[in-house]
Amino acid sequence: MEFVMPILEGAWRYVLTLRISDYLDIALMAYAIYWLLKLVGTSKVESVGKVILLFLLALMLSDAFSLNGIYFLLSHILSLGALALVQPLRAHAAGLGH
Repeated sequence: MEFVMPILEGAWRYVLTLRISDYLDIALMAYAIYWLLKLVGTSKVESVGKVILLFLLALMLSDAFSLNGIYFLLSHILSLGALALVQPLRAHAAGLGH
């Protein structure tokens, strides 16, 4: 019990430092992950444009409301997505030279 109490006290001190935006950030991230897993499972994405617009809107809102966890994830996903779009174009351009 001597080992557990300092860990629980430290965790409680951390919980007390969380702001409302942190709780909102965690809840929105959990819902977004649930929604994405559900979307991937159905594989019925109606329009890629709608998904991209929704993604960009979520990125702007997470920045505006200081939802740091969501903004971090979305900005990194955006950079990977841009890389995924550029890579086929680069391969195609390299093929044109031959």
